Amino acid sequence: MLRPNADLATHPEMSIVVTTASQKPADTVLGPSFRGEDGDWYALIATSTGLTNSVDLMVATINLDNLFSGLFIDYTLLWCSANRGPCDD
Repeated sequence: MLRPNADLATHPEMSIVVTTASQKPADTVLGPSFRGEDGDWYALIATSTGLTNSVDLMVATINLDNLFSGLFIDYTLLWCSANRGPCDD
């Protein structure tokens, strides 16, 4: 857990995404993936908020394993429905 007002650019995993997002207002930036302590793959996503005249960023962690697993399940169900084929797996 990070303390409030921590400088995110001092954390190696966050430095790239924070620096890039602060240089690209109104864009959303996906950082490089990394393996978490639990073995899952993660990525950071950042965007500038534009709420003040300074550079304010929102940074979130995305669990890529869960994201792609969910997308695969959704795609499989969509394909089965469209093709009216058996999808027991």
